[in-house]
Parts: sequence; C-alpha cells; structure tokens
Amino acid sequence: MEKDVRVCQVGQAKILAINIGDSLATIEDMVEIPVNERPPEYDSSFRTQFLAPTWSIHISIPNASILVDPNEYYLTTPRDSQYFPTNYSPPPKLEDQLIMNGVKPDDVTHVVITHRHFDHYAGVTREDKFGKYVPSFPNAKYFMARLDRESRNIPESLIDPDEKNRSLGVLERSGLLELVEGNRELLSGVEIISAPGETPGHQILRVSSDGHTLYCVGDLFHHSIEVEHPQWMASWADPHTNVKSREAVGKAAIRENALVIAGHMPIGRIVQDGDKIRWVDS
Repeated sequence: MEKDVRVCQVGQAKILAINIGDSLATIEDMVEIPVNERPPEYDSSFRTQFLAPTWSIHISIPNASILVDPNEYYLTTPRDSQYFPTNYSPPPKLEDQLIMNGVKPDDVTHVVITHRHFDHYAGVTREDKFGKYVPSFPNAKYFMARLDRESRNIPESLIDPDEKNRSLGVLERSGLLELVEGNRELLSGVEIISAPGETPGHQILRVSSDGHTLYCVGDLFHHSIEVEHPQWMASWADPHTNVKSREAVGKAAIRENALVIAGHMPIGRIVQDGDKIRWVDS
C-alpha cells in the first residue's frame, strides 16, 4: 500500500503525489500477453494480486499551482467493484487531501488531463449544495488533448453540458476547457508532451527546474514490466504509437535522471542497466 501523500522536491518545484485510493490488480488486468507467449519466469506473477495506487499530482512552482489527473476514488472504484480491496478504508477525498497539505482548490491555476479514461479526470467537477455540478478548481484552465476530447469513446453522459451531469461539458460551458494539439508549453519549464498510444491523445507533463526533471506520464506505463518490455501493453492500446512514445520518454527520462510518476505505479525512475532498461522505485 502506498502512502496517501508523497512529497518530493524537483528543483524549485514542490511535488505532492496524492494517492486517492488503492485498487486490487494483477498484471493480467493491465497487460495483454497470450499465455503461450509469456516467459516462464513471469507466469505466476501475472496472476498474483497486488495493490495499485491511483495518483493525482500537485505541482507548486512560483506563480503557478498545477494539478495532474484529478480523480475521485469512490466514483471509479465503488465498494462493490472487484477492484475494491477487502476491508479497505480509502484515504480522504482529493480536495480534502489538497487542503490538508496547504493547497486551496481556488488557487489551482492549471489542470492537466493526461487522457480520456475516467479515472484520470473524475475529479474535475464536484456537486455543490444545490445539486449542481461545477468545476472543482474554478480558477484553473483545464488541458486535454483534442483527439481524446473528440473521441467517440467518451460516454455522452460525460460530455453533456447539463449541469446535473458530472462531465467535461461542465468545463466547456464554463469556458475552462482548452484542447491541446501536439506539444504545448504551459509555463517556463512546464510542458505538455504528446505521447499517444494508450489513447490517441494521451499526453504527459514534463517539469524542469534547476537541472532536475519530473515526468507525469499518466498511463504510458501501468506496471514496471512494461518498462522492461515496452511492446507489452493493454489490449486497447495502439501498439505502434505506444511503443514509440514509451521509447522516446524512456530515453529522455534516463538521460535526465528524471523522477517519473505513472498513474498506478510506485514513484520511481527509469534506468539503463547494461543493455536493458528497467524501473527502480524511489
């Protein structure tokens, strides 16, 4: 089980990695590899359950308060879900954890949604006391890839502008959603980088400060085994673009000795070990 909050310093940037809840998982849930193609040394581990965190990441730099992939655990992992651990008490809600760590929702300036999967943006809206859905971070701009926003795979209930729906439509009606095409510099040292494959518009965030680097990579990797074997991936991913994105980010992360936060993995780094690339928990 991961700690609810991990605090890291990347140059002048203060990083709060907030685990909004653990989920039961197996490698089989995340990686599609036919049984007859699995190396024997991995066979038993593919079916072994473990607890996977769900990170929402806050980055504090001078003049900006940035949030990556705001989620709400109870919306994406209800108690009757097969992924909800037995006798588990989830951490406080994201908003409460932010406040407990000195981050006011009204002070957030940028929200980056790495991709269209609901567990990476379920927390962008909240229900007010009148039963109306409103932006959770009302003074922020929200950044999502155009390719993902315009995808037919987003349920209509999540893009309906009706204020009674918890949806991206709420952000659009409020004029807060900005659609990103390709790479986009948000601020000095802060850049959205296109990394498609998990979804057509999957994007990551790179933060650089005083010679130190952080990558928030969403679901570019779900498990360390995918770092070692970039051709192994979820069944819904596009193989060609996903491998290309993984290799590009992996090389950059190694070169920069970057801290890497993936959506559902322990925090760590990608390292070169002889002729192999592997993941090391930090």
